[in-house]
Amino acid sequence: MKKFLILFTILLLSGCLNNNSNSHSYEAPIKDGILVFTTEYCHYCKMLKPYLEKLKEEGYNVVIIDANENRELAEKFNVFAVPAVFYIKDGKVVDKTIGYNPEELFNKAKKYFK
Repeated sequence: MKKFLILFTILLLSGCLNNNSNSHSYEAPIKDGILVFTTEYCHYCKMLKPYLEKLKEEGYNVVIIDANENRELAEKFNVFAVPAVFYIKDGKVVDKTIGYNPEELFNKAKKYFK
């Protein structure tokens, strides 16, 4: 149990977990597509990149934004952990995926955009 708590604390402090479940009602910077917040240092973001590229190859509109370089936009989306994936329809956030979860990424992409 002690190892779990230490690991959980490290992940939380490193930005790999999210404790925010707020819904969003603001305008997104894209009309329809998948908006992904990452950072250069995030290991899980790097692991997710090939899956994002595959979605692009399949014709999905995927926009990747560095949360450190675009802090104001990240704050508008309440990004407290990366990777943070937002699914946007008609300029509104309809769903999100926080953390490394390729299966959920593909399932939600198909659900909302195909």
